Amino acid sequence: MEMSTLESLRAPVEGDVIAPGDAGFEDARTIWNAMIDRRPAVVVRPRGADDVVEAIAFAREHDLPIAVRGGGHNVAGNAVVDEGVVIDFSDMRAVEVDPDRGVVRVEAGALLSDVDAAVAAEVKSAIEKAKTVLDSDDAEKITTARNELEQSAHKLAEALYKKAQQQGTTASSDADASAGGASANGGKGDDDNVVDADFEEVKP
Repeated sequence: MEMSTLESLRAPVEGDVIAPGDAGFEDARTIWNAMIDRRPAVVVRPRGADDVVEAIAFAREHDLPIAVRGGGHNVAGNAVVDEGVVIDFSDMRAVEVDPDRGVVRVEAGALLSDVDAAVAAEVKSAIEKAKTVLDSDDAEKITTARNELEQSAHKLAEALYKKAQQQGTTASSDADASAGGASANGGKGDDDNVVDADFEEVKP
């Protein structure tokens, strides 16, 4: 691919745009399954939804297939494609936990370890809050804190369980959908990560 063509992609994209010959390209095209040896035309690591839009528009303009990479553990190698555009969500792994609503919101590159860490931090915060209440010797506050903690834990566990069930059957199709129509260009998805859309909501 000509340098001028790549520059038309690099200019509007905030994240990394890695092409053959660039430092880091070999690592960017490598996935967990070492039997997969594909060479994309370019790897885009978006930092937000605008970067994803630019990557898809570039692929459509140049009639290139798209692959979506979450964690890169899909055994079939769907996270990388020859002579196409890989949208690698490695830099979009934020997780937001809302225990009051029973909602976990994750970015497209989030792994289960990211979700575990975020939920654990929320649980730790709730425990610390409960300890503070216990120190007050206020029976009513203790009962309220216990109920709130139980409800939050139940909501989070239920939300994660339901999402895990969904991922077992819809991961690949969700990944294509997250690319905003990438499948029209022969796009492929990676089902290793938690979800395959920018801040998809998970509700019990």
